Amino acid sequence: QRYLGRISRDIKGYEFGVLGGRVKRDHALGFDLQGNLKGSAVRGEFLYREASLEKDFIKFTVNADYNFPHNIYGLLEYHFNGQGRRDQDDYQIDRFIRGEIRELGKNFLALSLGYDVTSLIRIENRTIYNLDDTSFFVRPEIQYELMTNVLLTAGTQLYLGANDDEFGRPKNLFLGEVKYTY
Repeated sequence: QRYLGRISRDIKGYEFGVLGGRVKRDHALGFDLQGNLKGSAVRGEFLYREASLEKDFIKFTVNADYNFPHNIYGLLEYHFNGQGRRDQDDYQIDRFIRGEIRELGKNFLALSLGYDVTSLIRIENRTIYNLDDTSFFVRPEIQYELMTNVLLTAGTQLYLGANDDEFGRPKNLFLGEVKYTY
């Protein structure tokens, strides 16, 4: 039920793309831009959706990442969700549970930081902050490359906020993962 097409072109070192199509009964139109600026990778995505069963909405995301000295990586991102709500009393919990929407809030800020302790050990932390209800999600983890094709990861997902907030609802999660590539 999704038909989308995208064309892109490189313009002065930046990739510019335009997309359009249908998602279920809705028409969608958008564009994206990515390239390098002063040593950082910068990206932006914009989507307008003419919705048949709700108000038309836009979504957009802008981000930049950078590799700092001493093996430190950082990514900063802002996401605007036109389907979301600013007030948690208006959150569309039923649509979220059914998988019709992916976020409840409207404005989000994310930060990802990584540090290579050694060539085999990496620590990372991802944080997503809901600017509307001030709840946030934190995911610290440690990775160990056991062999060239085996990566071990241990981490946790912590949800911090009031019970009615977007990231106050889920339960904390502790995880272990083994990735094998061949």
